[in-house]
Amino acid sequence: MQLLSLIFSFAVMSLPTPQMKLIPGGTFDMGCHDTLGTDDELPIHSVTLDSFWIGNLTVTNEQYCAYLNSAYHQATIEVRQGLVYATGDTNVFCETGGAADSGSSILFSGDTFTVSGNREKHPMVCVRWFGAAAYCNWLSAESGYSACYNLATGDCNFSRDGFRLPTEAEWEYAARGGHYSPYYTYPWGDNRDTLKANWPQSADPYEAGANPWTTPCGFYNGELHQKADFQWPGSQTSFQTSDGANGYGLYDMAGNTWTWCNDWYARRYYDSSPSHNPTGPDSGTPMPDGKPYRCLRGGSWYNATRYPGDHSRCSNRDPAYYRGPGDPNGPWFHISSRVVRPWREAGVSEGVMLNGKNVISVTSPCRQTATIRFNLAGNSPAGLTVRDLTGRLVLSCPIAASPFVLPASSLAPGVYFCRIENDRSTAEAKFVKSY
Repeated sequence: MQLLSLIFSFAVMSLPTPQMKLIPGGTFDMGCHDTLGTDDELPIHSVTLDSFWIGNLTVTNEQYCAYLNSAYHQATIEVRQGLVYATGDTNVFCETGGAADSGSSILFSGDTFTVSGNREKHPMVCVRWFGAAAYCNWLSAESGYSACYNLATGDCNFSRDGFRLPTEAEWEYAARGGHYSPYYTYPWGDNRDTLKANWPQSADPYEAGANPWTTPCGFYNGELHQKADFQWPGSQTSFQTSDGANGYGLYDMAGNTWTWCNDWYARRYYDSSPSHNPTGPDSGTPMPDGKPYRCLRGGSWYNATRYPGDHSRCSNRDPAYYRGPGDPNGPWFHISSRVVRPWREAGVSEGVMLNGKNVISVTSPCRQTATIRFNLAGNSPAGLTVRDLTGRLVLSCPIAASPFVLPASSLAPGVYFCRIENDRSTAEAKFVKSY
């Protein structure tokens, strides 16, 4: 049987790949809408963004460790004195635990990277900007997309379809969760609820033991958690959280870790920022060490100023200097990353081309229904199967003729793969169920 496929292999889908949420494009007023900000969050200015995908959670130790092992055995990275570099380069990608930084949960045995302390689902911290960009490039290649970053220069090609770090505008737009009337201070509202995010003095069972005091990604999801399930270091046998998801269903957009943005930090960038898909300034404001730094968003379990969560406001922006080399108490051990991808599949998916004709196409994105058009060799009845990103079967039914209207209202928003096959051929296509 000839297999015609649009998608990457199921072997790739079995990787610990970030779950992505589709953020619909739109216009919002970027900047500080409360009285807590500083002048680098002003002036408030209108920004329009195209639709994009963003990771539901920050990148985990498990996900980043998969990259490190793949890259090491391909000889594209090397470890020197506990620091991971691109082979032959001077840009640090991340730190390993032990001698380099006790805050890192990534251990290196000489030929293999592992995660220590039951922290596979915790955010990958001690990662530098180039290390976050390198992970994006690797994830793009593994998923069949074009890499965005030139790791020699740090330049990002925004025309590529691969994974990258969010721009500041994308991060703030996603963090706000579609709430604009009024504009919220935090992703869920204006209240500083310590049960919705991992802030200082949140009293969760990970505020014990050695740093970092991160929680597993998405821990603050409204559930009653049990020590028997998580093996946390604290003495509590259970811990009840509130649901810290925002309107787009994104977790940890406030607290837990700072996250890298693609942009350089420039103090007065909002005075001249473009109004459509801004990608940040060409260079950054020099910090006390004379160097420019990339921008961080989201706050962390460690940093607070006037009260816990101040840095976790949707509009707050910080240069990495003050959270890295300028932080004498714990540089880098509270910094992680989150990935985005552009949304390019509006309209009808092209499907697989055979002799200049579509073998299969699906309307995408869809809401209530998706129309599937197909042209398979052979006259026998065909069967349709639909699977999600993990390969889980969500629908199976016979299909007699093209076009076929697929009921999609019961599907959760996300990416799906449909397969139509008969006794002579098989065709597959990707489609997106939107909100």
